[in-house]
Amino acid sequence: LVLIVLSGPPRQFGEYEARHSVKIGATKKRLVCPVDPDQTNMVRWYKGEDLIDQFWTRYKVSKDSSLSLRIKDIELEDAGIFICKVSNGFGNIEFNFTLTVYGE
Repeated sequence: LVLIVLSGPPRQFGEYEARHSVKIGATKKRLVCPVDPDQTNMVRWYKGEDLIDQFWTRYKVSKDSSLSLRIKDIELEDAGIFICKVSNGFGNIEFNFTLTVYGE
């Protein structure tokens, strides 16, 4: 039995890079929410205002750490704002990532 004791609201942990760019056709791009995993109990990823769930075919939230979002087979439509919303019983925090997709 492992007991995790939350000692406060989620907070930034490590580097936060808000702007990312990737080339069309790249096999994958990974975004990582910079939050201490011990301070989280709910993580949600959004593309704009749309919640990313299991029905998104090319967007996958990592099973081992929901703080990581992987985008496969980059297309022009992947450009935009991605939001990582992290919460626990003490509060919440969110991070915006701007993804720019460029051509050849």
